[in-house]
Amino acid sequence: MIVPFPPSGVTGYEYSFWFGLFGPSGLPAPIVQKLFEESQAVLGDPELVNRIVASGNDVSPSKSSAEFASWALEDGVRQTKLALESGAASGQRSIFPGSFRVIMSPVKY
Repeated sequence: MIVPFPPSGVTGYEYSFWFGLFGPSGLPAPIVQKLFEESQAVLGDPELVNRIVASGNDVSPSKSSAEFASWALEDGVRQTKLALESGAASGQRSIFPGSFRVIMSPVKY
């Protein structure tokens, strides 16, 4: 049996799992915008949202690809810091700088 963190005495712990859509660095802005708009349409489908929510998850669309890019980088820095502090990824480099183009919003699991 896995004991939830707060009842086990572990506090200040937060972890979320999310999905986002990424493309290669240098992807033209009109393509990024089109993919963002289409992904927003999919994330606005009430049937899909209901299925995601029913599985215990949350749909949190970003207002723009730039907003998601900022959020994803912040979360990547936070996750890297946690991994390094734990010793799990000692000496590893971040894959983030210049390696991708962010397109859509997160679906948090």
